[in-house]
Amino acid sequence: MKNFTLSVIIYITIITLSLMYITQPLQPLFSKEFDVPIAKASFLTSIILLPLALAPIFYGYLLEKSSPKKILIFSLSCLGILQILISLVETYELFLGVRFLQALFIPAVLTTILTVLTRIDQQNIQKYVSIYVASGVVGGLAGRLFGGYFATVYSWQSAFLILGILVLLGAYLVSRLESSPRANLIKLTPRDILDHLQDRRYALLFFTVFILFFSFQAILNFLPFRAKELNPEIKESMIGLLYMGYAIGVVVSLLAGRITKWLGSKEIAIVFGLSIFALSTTLTLSSQFAWLIGSIFVLCAGMFIAHSILSSLTNSISPEKKGIVNGLYLAFYYAGGTIGSIAPGVIYKHFGWSAFALFVGGMLLFSASLFFCYRKLFR
Repeated sequence: MKNFTLSVIIYITIITLSLMYITQPLQPLFSKEFDVPIAKASFLTSIILLPLALAPIFYGYLLEKSSPKKILIFSLSCLGILQILISLVETYELFLGVRFLQALFIPAVLTTILTVLTRIDQQNIQKYVSIYVASGVVGGLAGRLFGGYFATVYSWQSAFLILGILVLLGAYLVSRLESSPRANLIKLTPRDILDHLQDRRYALLFFTVFILFFSFQAILNFLPFRAKELNPEIKESMIGLLYMGYAIGVVVSLLAGRITKWLGSKEIAIVFGLSIFALSTTLTLSSQFAWLIGSIFVLCAGMFIAHSILSSLTNSISPEKKGIVNGLYLAFYYAGGTIGSIAPGVIYKHFGWSAFALFVGGMLLFSASLFFCYRKLFR
């Protein structure tokens, strides 16, 4: 039964992350179809991230009295139905409204998945968290490739319809799992937040992860528009291929321990990852499509090196209140992603891709320099 539970969890993780990011390669298509500017089209992805930034603070109160199984069945059912409804909408406002409703259920799914995974085998929690991260990477890549391919060969509506059915299948599979106790999730209070932010180590870590995902979402969210700028005739399936580099996240996440050992410390490894990420932004300045694809491999390598080791370092500071620490880590992570998927678009719109890429690279270099200067806080 444990293997079946794990298989179901992997499936719903992949399908949920696919749902989150299926819109990303299609944003130029939506911009044209709904006759809205780039910034508005990007909202279709960024609106999904906002509740994830608030989830650690608010969702614990909502979920603590329900069993993980009931939460997953209800949330996945709502997500699947809403995904099917999106395939029927004809206006941007309705599309955005339904995506917002979906965004309210995604934190419940992802938070509960982690709860279930950590209960499968208490002696191998790190193993199952790694499986969750790898499944998320696969889901993010699958959603982008699937959306781009189906939009080109059939229609974007068919992609959303099929994905909605697959999400409903996930709800059915969860119904076949054994029941488990209530979630018992951590609730954050303002006092908890202030106590941890007053610790300079946590403040530096949370700032760094904010900049990290801000930069990651900035590049990936506006990359489709860059591809359209270089080649107005490019198909959505080709735009989807830009995200192939995302797959390297699985590899570097698993090699994070070896990279840390090679560089001598977690602090230097984080600076190394941030620096690689910053370097990759200059590669996106090329007007060659092949270079764009290659730049995303480098970008994702740097991103996931830094992300994996930042998470590990955050959890190594204190053995107590890990739920609160991880909740704040995720809150800053997704807050950065939400803002990064919208705000830098102003620079792109008014000053072009070169200024946009250099701005993101500059923020990463600043973050790397700051972390290097204060690395002794962790010793």
